[in-house]
Amino acid sequence: MKARTPLRPCGGHFGRTKRLALIVVGVLAPLCAMASPATHAATATLGPVLVSPSTVSAIQVRASFQDPSKASQTWTWSLLNWSANAWAAIGDLLATSMASSASVTTPASPGRWIPPKRLTWYWQLSGTVSNLNRANVAAYDIDGFDSSAATVTTLHDNGKKVICYFSAGTSEDWRPDFASFPAAVKGSNVDGWAGEKWLDVRAISTLRPVMVARMQMCKDKGFDAVEPDNVDGYQNSSGFPLTAAAQIAYNKMLAAEAHRLGLAAFLKNDVDQIAALEPFFDGALNEECAKYSECGEYSVFLNANKPVLQAEYGAKKATRCGSANTAGRMAVYFNLELNGQVFRPCWG
Repeated sequence: MKARTPLRPCGGHFGRTKRLALIVVGVLAPLCAMASPATHAATATLGPVLVSPSTVSAIQVRASFQDPSKASQTWTWSLLNWSANAWAAIGDLLATSMASSASVTTPASPGRWIPPKRLTWYWQLSGTVSNLNRANVAAYDIDGFDSSAATVTTLHDNGKKVICYFSAGTSEDWRPDFASFPAAVKGSNVDGWAGEKWLDVRAISTLRPVMVARMQMCKDKGFDAVEPDNVDGYQNSSGFPLTAAAQIAYNKMLAAEAHRLGLAAFLKNDVDQIAALEPFFDGALNEECAKYSECGEYSVFLNANKPVLQAEYGAKKATRCGSANTAGRMAVYFNLELNGQVFRPCWG
């Protein structure tokens, strides 16, 4: 947040200060902003506000300056879009005579689908999705590249929500946008997947346009949400010195860009970073958390009333289904090919 207005010096600190507040759906967070005397530009940073993005209808900025009132003031308000690293102007107040405080309000982002905690789902990433009206299934998770807008429309007509799968952490040489990845961001081969390489997620400025284009494709086809895959490269032999912090920054960028486009975002695996990333995602999808005794980590999503989609492979195990049902995870048994041949949900 940035404001341009004369400011009073703040104690022994360099620069000038004023009292600022950012109000988000009634949550008040006062700030003391620092400004350069040369430019009179104040920049204030607000910590996390514990409000679900889905409940935000407007963002309001207020300021009170401590200098003597002037006959005319010009305040220009901007909010920093961190994912795009750019300031977005949201309004200004011209000629505020004798004013000590004022406010501007800007509408929040367009609404998006908020997945319910109990979300029945179906997952198919290979082969033709032939059954578009499965009983007791509220959402389909299908490949964004291979699925047509007509398929998404049919699913919507059948009352289904549709999640768009794409890989956000690897390059795949069979995808039509493969040439968009420079050689410098392509690392080691992904074990077991010919033609697929890990990406250097530190290179956000390079990868963001590619991922935004993929999510725009999902939006244009009518999808309601995205499932970016392979977002735990820092825990794999990627060929790059990736850190946990770099992975979190990249994953937050993905969620922010999805939300900017009006799409819900599901966190795929990345179990060790669940607590840090839950506030930014609308749900989670995990593979084999029962097999690896990791399901308990997902309580942070469940406690936030967000769905946890649990995929297991092989023979259906009643004890694991019982555990998932008790906890509230939406567990399903599939085959590894995810070709639609195996679908054994644990619910009903």
